[in-house]
Amino acid sequence: MKTLGQFWVEINNLIHRFTAWSATNQALINTRILEFARGLGQWIEAIDWRGMVEGAQSAGHALSTVVGWMGGAQHALVALAIVINAEAILALKELAESVLRAGVAFVGMAARAYVAGNAGLMAMTRLAIAAWASVGPLGLLRMAWTLLATTTVSMGGIMSAAMTMVTGGIRAVGAALLANPLGIILGLASTAWLIYEH
Repeated sequence: MKTLGQFWVEINNLIHRFTAWSATNQALINTRILEFARGLGQWIEAIDWRGMVEGAQSAGHALSTVVGWMGGAQHALVALAIVINAEAILALKELAESVLRAGVAFVGMAARAYVAGNAGLMAMTRLAIAAWASVGPLGLLRMAWTLLATTTVSMGGIMSAAMTMVTGGIRAVGAALLANPLGIILGLASTAWLIYEH
């Protein structure tokens, strides 16, 4: 409370000093105000108001012509939205290209796995025939079990690679969304909805 009282005393002293200074320098203050007013008046008189109005009308006419060339205000606003969001559109294009490349890579990987699986199947078939010929039905059963185990392991490798690609795609979509303010808002809204629902 004591500090607040001292603060008001200092403010009051400052006001008294300013009032005394302005009373002492009244002629100087009046001269400066008059100089400022004269300069402002000269500057306002020097402005070419007619030229400004003509320039504004010319800009409006040019804008109207461009809007007309684009087929109306709706098309012009769509073009403006495309220009403003060009970075996000290019990011989505790159995302689509990445997903396409991942799909092509997955097909190539699946084809290689298919060829390798067929080669393994052929090798296992040859071994099964050899086992049948040498050991009989128990040897064939053992080779069938080995074939099943080999196929299961190779399919696990394909599924692991596929899950890795899916995870990479999800990360890419997340990065693309976070690169855009709209994506950040969408992410926050989705998070809020999930919290509310669950």
